Amino acid sequence: HDPAGDGVFDVEHRVIRRDGQVRWLATRSITVFRGDGAQRRPLRTVGAVVDVTERKLAEQALRDERNFSNAVLSNAGALVLVLDHEGRILRFNRAAEQISGRSFAEVEGRFPWDLMLPPEVADEVRRNAFEALAHDPQRLSGSYRNEWMNTKGERRWIDWTNTLLLDEAGQMQFMVTIGVDVTERRAAEERIRVALREKEVLLKEI
Repeated sequence: HDPAGDGVFDVEHRVIRRDGQVRWLATRSITVFRGDGAQRRPLRTVGAVVDVTERKLAEQALRDERNFSNAVLSNAGALVLVLDHEGRILRFNRAAEQISGRSFAEVEGRFPWDLMLPPEVADEVRRNAFEALAHDPQRLSGSYRNEWMNTKGERRWIDWTNTLLLDEAGQMQFMVTIGVDVTERRAAEERIRVALREKEVLLKEI
């Protein structure tokens, strides 16, 4: 032990047993010194070694699950946002970046209705899509359709499914909102409606 140090030793390391099994150990100790300056010498060391293999395996499993979830969210074709209990953006996947024209770094910690919603509907969507569900967590999920506006002012129609994740008290902790761009489908449906109306008019004139 370094006489100039504080005497604390704390490290986690792997060992390989005779049967080839790998185990993780946490080795912690503290050394008591006697004397000062150049005369400082270790007097005694007290320590313990603890097998932390199960904890390390659990941590690795959580990392693997998080990496998998991140990969799925990032590459999903649908828009995926995760909001905190106030509605601030915590996650914003690649599809959301592409449609909005904004990067995650630009929107993190901000409210989606301040950035991506047309001003004339922003308050209505906030009340009806976010607050109505957040204040009634027993519903757990809800759906909504509204326009999104990108940085160029172009608008897309998005169908949203909003799902709450609750805390131990049963209150909203996060909202996971998944959106599907239905702009082309909506336009096609409108063309069909117009064609049907025109057909009805023609039939009435016959």
